[in-house]
This record gives sequence, C-alpha cells and structure tokens, in this order.
Amino acid sequence: MKRTLLAPLSVVTLTSVALATPKLAQAQDADRHISVTMEHADVRFALKQIFSSVGYNYVLDPAVKGTITTSLKEVPFRAALTSVLRNVEQGPALTFRVEEGIYNIVPAAAVEAGGRIVTVKMQVNYVSAESMVRELKRQSPLRETTTFTYSAVQQENAVVASGTEDDIRLLKEGIRLLDVQQRQIMLKAELILVVDGKASKEKGRVIWSPTIRTFSNQDSEIRTEVKDGGTTTWRSGFNRLKIRPRLNGDNTITMDADWTADMQLQIDGQAVPIHLSHSASGAVRCATGETVALAGAILKLGGKPIDGELLLFLTPTIVPDRPADDRSR
Repeated sequence: MKRTLLAPLSVVTLTSVALATPKLAQAQDADRHISVTMEHADVRFALKQIFSSVGYNYVLDPAVKGTITTSLKEVPFRAALTSVLRNVEQGPALTFRVEEGIYNIVPAAAVEAGGRIVTVKMQVNYVSAESMVRELKRQSPLRETTTFTYSAVQQENAVVASGTEDDIRLLKEGIRLLDVQQRQIMLKAELILVVDGKASKEKGRVIWSPTIRTFSNQDSEIRTEVKDGGTTTWRSGFNRLKIRPRLNGDNTITMDADWTADMQLQIDGQAVPIHLSHSASGAVRCATGETVALAGAILKLGGKPIDGELLLFLTPTIVPDRPADDRSR
C-alpha cells in the first residue's frame, strides 16, 4: 500500500499585503520567496498551505485534485506556484488567473476549452448574499460546473464568483433580479379586554399595543413581560407574538401569526386575579391599514367562564418608499 507523507512547509518571508491588480501582484510576487518540501501531499492541502503562508486570497475549482511531490528552496512565490500546478500527480494539469487580487486555480484544459476564467466580487445591497446564493444555485443555468463556481462572503454580504465572462454576465443578471429592496410593513398589535359581553374593539380596554416595523416575508417577534403589579389590569406574565407579513401582488397583506399568552389579569369586580394561559395561530389577509381580529380567549375563574374575553387585533400598514433623492438624508 502506498503511503502518503505530508512534510511541513517552510516559509522564509511571511507578510500579508493584499493584491489589487495583476501588475501589482507580479511585482509583489517577485519579492516573496518560499521554501516547500512535500512528498505525495494532497494538492488542495498543499495550495492551502502555500497561500496561507503569504496571505493571498485564492479560489479552488471543484475539479482540482491530485498529489504533489516537490522540494523548492528560496523560490519566488509565483514560480513555486507554477511549478506545483504543472507537476500534479493523479490529477489534471492546473493553471491560475489573478483577478481583483484573487488567485483562481482551475484545470488548464478547462481554460483552453471554455475561454478565459475571471474572478469577480459582486456586492449585494438589499437581501442576504447567503440566501441569494442558495436560491441562484437552484436555477439550472446557474448551477456550478468545473469552471464556474461562486459563493457568499457573509461578512461583506457579497458574492465571489469564478468563471468565463459569459458565466459571470449570467450570474450578474441573476443577482440583479433578486437583489431588490423589500417593502417595509408597519405592524400594530392590540390586545383588547372586553368585559361587557360584546366582543368588539370599540367596547374593550387596550392592555397591550406594541408596534414593529419589518420587511415583507420576514419573521418578526414581539414579546412583552410584566412583573408583579405591572398595571391595574395586567398584573404579571407575558405576551408573545410571532408574525411573518407578506405583501401580495395586489397590495394586500397576508399575515402568518402565532400568539402565546401567560398572564395574571385583575378584572373589575373580581376579588382575585385570573390566570390566562392561551396560544393561537392562524393566517389572515387584509388591505393596508385594515384592522383584523386574529384570535380570542375566553376568561375563566375556577374553571368556569366569566363575563370577559381577550381579543387580539392586527393592523398592517405598507410603509411608503421614500423618493431616491431622500434616501441619503
């Protein structure tokens, strides 16, 4: 059985200056000398060690594989990289391109067959780059290949891609279509205590009325907790509302909501607080500015219903977009 040995990599000069352009990269590479000794090392591991030692950014094509045996001493970085890529065993011959300071390592045959490989970084402005990449990769024209790869840079909310100019052009179009500003929705919740037997908002007493601003199709949560003696009506406990509003094509709003309450209530005329433990969920659809009832809870004392009810009302309002010249203010 053939053994694989990974010898330690020796580096003479260690600095970490970022590469900005191919010309600058060539000038800096000439000043970097490294020493490498490896025997039957996995080429992906070898490249990781080489690039980590000099602090350069790089991207590996999924087709990069094989092993490398080499012994180099005080060799310029670019010459050492070229030597490693040309002498891969049990794998395709490799080459590289430098685009925007990023080394892109790909099979040489793929470059010859599919055109020049470029590496670019594209900023995402309005949505999560990570979720966008997941969505794009489900699209048939934008599935990754041996010469076309892309991934999200979470810290910068950007997408880094390597591929032919046609691949990059198609990806940019996909990003443009998905990277759109989401409409904002103002949500007002009102928990109404009704004690006269008429279950309506107008006849009740508001004991909880939080407001939250969120984006369409985004999960949001409102939670309020009250300690002992909080108000004359709501003595203690908590209210929690989880909600996802979705703006429809006709400008109506669909709300998926889940309400949980665990409260001690003091109602006029009752000698002891009433304990309410209740949860409800549902979906409602309404126009902007319209108030709808999501759920209700019958109040009980000693297991028997009393003349009281809690109703949860929701009022979603679409927030108007500001004119383009006002957004920087």
